[in-house]
Amino acid sequence: MRAAAERARGEIAADGVRRTALRACRAEGDDGTRLARCLKVYVPLGDRPASERPYAMVLEVAVARDGAMTLRFIAYGARHPQAGTRSVYERAHKRLHGRYPDQ
Repeated sequence: MRAAAERARGEIAADGVRRTALRACRAEGDDGTRLARCLKVYVPLGDRPASERPYAMVLEVAVARDGAMTLRFIAYGARHPQAGTRSVYERAHKRLHGRYPDQ
């Protein structure tokens, strides 16, 4: 999992991310997550179906003072992990709101 994250982060830092690879996160998820203004990128990067890419990076859309839009890394992890493990979406929610959605 860590190797895939480091590889993907390196590729994004070096080459950027294709607009077509970005997917909007749900503003309010069924699990209580609130990820408005966030996008996700499935990992490993590439054209394989999402079902074959079990991890994701969550990025927040930010606007700089000069008006330029940027993506800020929020969280990385399993999209739909086994019970007892927090999903990347729950981790992103905690980073943005200071607590997990079920707390």
